[in-house]
Amino acid sequence: NTVDINLTAEDFTSLNLSGGISFFNSAGADLNNVHSLASNISTDSPKIVIGPGQSQDIDITVNNANKLAAGGHYAAILFKILSLSSKAGNVVNIDQAVSTLLFVSTQGKGTETLNLATTSMSSFTTFPRSVDVVLKDSGNTQSIPRGLVQILGTSSDLVSQGQLNINSSLILPQSEQLFSVSMSPTSGFLRPGIYKLKVMYRYDDQPGYSTYEKSFLYVSPVTITTLIFIVLLVCIIISKRAALKSKFKALRIKKIRSH
Repeated sequence: NTVDINLTAEDFTSLNLSGGISFFNSAGADLNNVHSLASNISTDSPKIVIGPGQSQDIDITVNNANKLAAGGHYAAILFKILSLSSKAGNVVNIDQAVSTLLFVSTQGKGTETLNLATTSMSSFTTFPRSVDVVLKDSGNTQSIPRGLVQILGTSSDLVSQGQLNINSSLILPQSEQLFSVSMSPTSGFLRPGIYKLKVMYRYDDQPGYSTYEKSFLYVSPVTITTLIFIVLLVCIIISKRAALKSKFKALRIKKIRSH
């Protein structure tokens, strides 16, 4: 069917640590949003008509770009279907809308700063198969984090490694985002001991990596089971020896009394 499509621009912000976004509609727009871009966006036509099997290019213009505040700016272009031409018989209408996100960074005083907020791992009895890393963009420009998460052994040998942000997700300014890093082991047998978590991260244009390190204890379930068995075995042996000692002592006292 031929569709009528309405084009609008809306600002958005971070929804939560997952990297999701929340749109500002015109009624709920944040007037103090220094990263706003929607009001600077215009199109050739706010409405377009596309016939069956057709496609159409849309030109998006950012107006007064030289007057934008320093840093990052972003908005969503929404394409909303207004009506469907109906045919005879039963018709199912779909209320459909799609969006594309537009990001702009100014030159000059835009800043990018990444900080590691938190990390989390599994318990010490389970070797980490994934590591959760929360990064914060403390600058005024959206950033794409890059980096590696490594686990090193007692001899600083590489035991496991994972790549940070394989989907090239953006962190918005003054926002935090959770990245779950899948770890790929490089060593088959893991001995109990002290291991080191190493997180190396940077934004795209940063010349070097920022590094975070944390040591943790790993004890395998097999080791714990073995230790418990040994402790129980020692307790049983001590108990039996104490019982035998008590029995021999009682027999000795009985012999002394019989004499």
